[in-house]
Amino acid sequence: KDMTHTHTHHTETAADGEVHDVPAGCVEFQTELTKCTVDIIGEAGMGVDFEAQKRPDSKLPLAIFELLRILQLRLLNPLRAHTHWGESKQFAHHLAYVKGLIRDALRAKKSQIVMRGRGDKSVMSLLLEAQIDVEHKNTHTLSPLPPPREPLSPHTLKPSHTLTPTTSPAKPPGTPHTASPSLSPTRSIPPGMNFSEEDLMDEGMTFLLAGHETTATTLTWALLMLWEHPEWMDKLRQEVDSVLGSRTAPSYEDLSRLPLMDMALKETLRLFPPIQGIGRTCVEGHWINDQIYVPKGAHVAVAFACMQRDTETWGDDAEHFNPDRWRDDGVSTDSSLGSGAGRSSSNSKKTDTFTFLPFSAGPRNCIGKVFGDLEMKVILAMLLRTTEWRRPPNSVCVRGKQFLTLRPNGGLPLVFTKRGQ
Repeated sequence: KDMTHTHTHHTETAADGEVHDVPAGCVEFQTELTKCTVDIIGEAGMGVDFEAQKRPDSKLPLAIFELLRILQLRLLNPLRAHTHWGESKQFAHHLAYVKGLIRDALRAKKSQIVMRGRGDKSVMSLLLEAQIDVEHKNTHTLSPLPPPREPLSPHTLKPSHTLTPTTSPAKPPGTPHTASPSLSPTRSIPPGMNFSEEDLMDEGMTFLLAGHETTATTLTWALLMLWEHPEWMDKLRQEVDSVLGSRTAPSYEDLSRLPLMDMALKETLRLFPPIQGIGRTCVEGHWINDQIYVPKGAHVAVAFACMQRDTETWGDDAEHFNPDRWRDDGVSTDSSLGSGAGRSSSNSKKTDTFTFLPFSAGPRNCIGKVFGDLEMKVILAMLLRTTEWRRPPNSVCVRGKQFLTLRPNGGLPLVFTKRGQ
């Protein structure tokens, strides 16, 4: 709830069209939306405004893109890291750049908390406050603070700030994490609170890499689906207008009053789950339908994309965009986008939690599910309220391409105009 303003603030920047070097109003939407979600997760996760949207010279979006691209190639060929030296050098360069930003943000944030006695509402501040509180209770003194590696922006101690990118040498693979003096309690820290600086940097990398790509990709597919199904575009626009009235940005309470948007986003996630599948290890032997035995220790691939288009579960229209299958008719019982039961218009068979898995399920489901849910609703509501979009003339059929997430191959060029123009 407290982060709704962060979502609306950065979405306003995107909706206002602060896009550089865009011919004839045509925007490659995946790229621009990725910049928006990077800014959102930067502020919400670390209390840093990276200004990826406002600064055309920002290196961060490209660095993240390259890291994800190379990671996908390494997933397909694990030996690639040892055979493609130029690519590995490029990967190490981008990784050092991003980790440098996170390290500076971390140290500046801890200085802010020590000086002011509190931080902002970012996730990183909450972790640091808990760490400092435990240090104080157990040692009655705070660990010494190391100086930043490079001079930071004059706005370092503001709740949100832009950092000057710096680089540091990449840590060799397999090097164990060592505690930094700044964040390593000297004694008596309870299990689970003994975060080293490297641990917190890893958390920051997770926020940044995983916290923006899936949201941007899902919304890209959602805008395409709405353009291809104008009747649903009209329904959602009318719903947003009714809830927001004269306002352009939704409040946290408004988001629970958009059931049609819930349905449309769930259907988008069903057809185009950003993560196509996961791997799991069987912890004990198990029979599937008394036909297939999975032994303990077996590695199992769970293919979301196949399960969510299965005609036995979703009906004969499983390949089609039909948000009505999620209509609340006594079968759909979960309003969260990441889970819940659904129903196909041509098949009344109830689906359970394990047939709709865009955020996985169980104790290791996506920790950012609720955050991503709110983020998608805010961005889509504001775009519907303030803009109109269409595909440029002579556009080709859009197909998906696996890029850690399922992206539109070649991106998604769209022509945006202010609503009513």
